[in-house]
Amino acid sequence: MSGLSRLTAVGAVFGVVATLAAGCNGLGGGPSDDGDSVARTDPYVIVSLWKGCDVLDDLNPIQQFLGVESVNEYGLMDSDPSLAERPSCQGQFIMPAFLLNEGTESEKQWAGNASLSVSITPKKTDDEASTDYQSMIDQLHGSGSEMQDAQEGELAGDWDESYLLAGDGGTNYNIYAFARHENWWIRAIINVSPDPGRDEYERRPEAYPGSSADEMAAYQFTMPELVDWVTNQYFPDTEAALVTRIADDACAKDPAVC
Repeated sequence: MSGLSRLTAVGAVFGVVATLAAGCNGLGGGPSDDGDSVARTDPYVIVSLWKGCDVLDDLNPIQQFLGVESVNEYGLMDSDPSLAERPSCQGQFIMPAFLLNEGTESEKQWAGNASLSVSITPKKTDDEASTDYQSMIDQLHGSGSEMQDAQEGELAGDWDESYLLAGDGGTNYNIYAFARHENWWIRAIINVSPDPGRDEYERRPEAYPGSSADEMAAYQFTMPELVDWVTNQYFPDTEAALVTRIADDACAKDPAVC
């Protein structure tokens, strides 16, 4: 089982291209289809019936931590269990803006943006889930997209396996997190544009005498704080909620397992 986070600076590493986050099945690894019988109270059956945005609370915990202003015009993309899609929820969001010359005719603002994608993949056995989980991490490292000042480590919680990679991808700050609990695993991809206020100050600090990057920040968090929250709060909280949901759904199907 994974213990508390152990993040390690790894310099420039290879990240994942944006297309890996696209679509409800963008990373592959959907439910098995080999026809083997599985008990209806097994997590494989239960999780396969979930709608992603429902079970993942419309990604509200992440939205609240980020201080999201709004969802973009396309809204959240949900999975459809009737199409054998694994539960997933994803969307693009407008982040807080940095205001310059607020309240004057020359007022300007620069808003940030974020994209979020979380999916849950159930498999018929622990071994199958572990193989699938490791395959996704291999894809991550083999994608050929470089990140700077990257960190990697484990996630807090009672996971059998977990892995986090976070770093500056140039256009966005990227977090890729994977964790397996028995015969299901979860993947989260969080891409956040640089804080426009910090970015403006760091680009030309001489234009803002007496100010600082912290004072001009538009976001309510820093990127290191986001990594820490994903590692030590979001993933253990999500694991606990999903384990409870699986147990409750199993009990509803068969009171004998309660």
